[in-house]
Amino acid sequence: MAMNLDQLKKIAERVLAPHFDTIVKEVNVAIDKMELKASEAFHDDIAMENIFRNIHSSLPFVVRMAINEVNFVRFCMNNRERFMTRRLLLPHDEDDENKNSPT
Repeated sequence: MAMNLDQLKKIAERVLAPHFDTIVKEVNVAIDKMELKASEAFHDDIAMENIFRNIHSSLPFVVRMAINEVNFVRFCMNNRERFMTRRLLLPHDEDDENKNSPT
């Protein structure tokens, strides 16, 4: 029995929901390493696809088996606005370093 697209989206949403913050943090790191502004990266499909491919390989094995790389990248590309919005809400590693450094 083949699943329709809505069923696949619901499954991906449930499986990936606990990992959203991790995905966002990994997006932050990747964008920072590429020295891009978030808005530049958001509009660069190739860069975002590469970032999401790399993130997929760092997810727990069970998640990778439930959502293959192609579907993961597709899901993330379709939801990248959510990830970028959450990016603005989560603290960056730089912020943590600044808190720990003496003033």
